[in-house]
Amino acid sequence: MITIELTQGGHKWRKKNLMTIFKGRKHFDILRCEVCGIEGKTNSIATISIKETYNRNKVYNCRGKHEIAKKIKIIKCTAYGETFANLIPNSTHDVIEAPNGYSNDTMGVWVQGVGEPVKVLSYEYEEIN
Repeated sequence: MITIELTQGGHKWRKKNLMTIFKGRKHFDILRCEVCGIEGKTNSIATISIKETYNRNKVYNCRGKHEIAKKIKIIKCTAYGETFANLIPNSTHDVIEAPNGYSNDTMGVWVQGVGEPVKVLSYEYEEIN
C-alpha cells in the first residue's frame, strides 16, 4: 500500500460510500478521485492508502492538479465587508495569481476584490470554461 496525504498529488477526492464502513474494530471510507479515477481507503482526515497496483506517477501527479479555473461565477459570497462588495451572485471574475504564501487550490481561488485580492471558497463559486 502507498500512503499519501489527502492534499498530495492534486487529486479531487470524493467519498464513494454513503456511510463509514465497519469491519470488526476497523473503520474506513473509500475515496475516489473525480479526475483520474484512482481509489483508496482512509480512516483519518489526513491520509489515504492506495493499492500499489496503481502507477506511482498517477498517484503522485494527478492531471487535476493543473486544472485551476480561469474564470468563475459567484453562487453566493458568505464574506462581508467593502472588499467583497463586487462578489455578488451571478457575477463573473477572472482568477488571479495568489498572493505570496497562498495558493489557488481545491479549497478556493483568488480573485480581485475591491482594492485587493480576496479568496473565494470552493462552495461559493462554479467554474466557467
